[in-house]
Amino acid sequence: MKDILVNIAAVLEKEYQDKYVDEEFLRWIFDEVVEFLDIREFVCNGFKFGGPAPMIFAAGGYDSQNKCINFFDLSLPLAKNEVHNDIGITDEKRKIMATNILMINTLLHEIEHAHQKKKLLSDSYEGYLLGLEDGNQETISTYDFMPSERFAENIANGQ
Repeated sequence: MKDILVNIAAVLEKEYQDKYVDEEFLRWIFDEVVEFLDIREFVCNGFKFGGPAPMIFAAGGYDSQNKCINFFDLSLPLAKNEVHNDIGITDEKRKIMATNILMINTLLHEIEHAHQKKKLLSDSYEGYLLGLEDGNQETISTYDFMPSERFAENIANGQ
């Protein structure tokens, strides 16, 4: 996975210093990571770009029932808002790069949710912890404490 992340960083540096990442680049990342993780069966309906979000502040989501990853219309505006307002970056090139990193982070996070479906089938401690979530309702107050979310965020951040 490290090699994929290095390749992503190289493409970002070369082609996306002055522009926001596009659907083609995100699809390339999706294909590379899904192949590496061997999880095509869990995302066999691919990567869908655009469309309304089911929740007010959702940038992306893994739809386990339809076996696809959705990147909603809000993904870029939410990432820009976080970088421009919440983090307070003012330099234009840094705004673009930070927004691009957030977009990629969102995609990797959602891919990890698909990977978690595979881990649930394994005899591992992580699979056991993920299995404990079954039947528990994720809410705004529990989101940060659910093992699936914590694991997905760690993986998306390269940890």
